[in-house]
Amino acid sequence: MNWHFLSMYGMGGHTTDPGEDYFVANVKKQIPGILTHNSPYSDRQVYELAAFIDKLPPEDGVFVAGTSLGANNAPITAGQTKHRIDGVFGFQASLYGAHSSLTKNVLFAHL
Repeated sequence: MNWHFLSMYGMGGHTTDPGEDYFVANVKKQIPGILTHNSPYSDRQVYELAAFIDKLPPEDGVFVAGTSLGANNAPITAGQTKHRIDGVFGFQASLYGAHSSLTKNVLFAHL
């Protein structure tokens, strides 16, 4: 069993959201062995991330996170997969992004 942490930048990527790079580095430091893949991703990669999550073994743990527009898209990413999502985390969601509900496959959220 592996643990996966997938996060998304806000609009503008690392130029406008350098804190997401720091957040991912801190997750890797605090949770040895967690797989962050290429995080952080663009806020536009919702469906790519969901497709990636769907291919993971069902026993693997998954966390999805984001800031700003990425925070808006974290619940959307979770809702586009059938895989269990152990946690959805968002920081300062954008007023202009989508506002969606969490789906039943999400076990915990802090938005």
